[in-house]
Order: sequence, then structure tokens, then C-alpha cells
Amino acid sequence: MASKRNPIVALVMFLIPIVNLYLIYCWWKELKAAGKSDKDPLLWTILMIVPLVNIYALYVLFTKVDEVAKAAGKPSFPLGAVPLFIVALILSIFWVGILVFLYMAYQTQNIFNEAGI
Repeated sequence: MASKRNPIVALVMFLIPIVNLYLIYCWWKELKAAGKSDKDPLLWTILMIVPLVNIYALYVLFTKVDEVAKAAGKPSFPLGAVPLFIVALILSIFWVGILVFLYMAYQTQNIFNEAGI
């Protein structure tokens, strides 16, 4: 089990461009170490650099976290990861979607902490 990261710290890390790649790498690595994912953390982090592919990579991460939360019987994203992600993409047209993505980053760290990942 990785040490618990404060969700506010994860939120700040998610806001800083290079540091967010490190945070996403850590999330993938923690999922793999817990046996919850078979995806290569480095590859999926590199995919975050590629435009348009990064949307898919983030989608896969959030849906995997949603599955982990449901399997552990812990609260997950409201409405689920997929509808919330779609809302975030639609609202990104108006620059409001970033707030939804920030909430998802915050909630992801909460889920990791509660599930013991």
C-alpha cells in the first residue's frame, strides 16, 4: 500500500503541468502494484502527452478508478466516471469543464486513500 496522499496536494499536483504527469504516473503505478490494473504506468503516462490520445488515457484512468471504488464498496464519482467525464468534456468548451476535471482528480485521490491503494 502506498502512503496516503492528501487530496488537496493531489489537486495542486494536478494543476501543475509537468507535475500532473508524475501524479498520473503514480496513480497508474499504485493501481498496478495493488493488482487492480495490468496497464503499463509509463506507457499510459506517455500517452498523456499526445494530443487527443490524452483524453482517452485520462478516460481509461478515471473509469479504472471508478471500478476500483465500486469493487471496494467505497463511494465513487457522482453519476459514475463516464457521465461525469462526458460532462467535463462538454463543459470544457466554456472553460468550466476544468472544474469537473479538478473534482475528478480530487475524488480519485480520495478513492485511492479509502480503498487503501
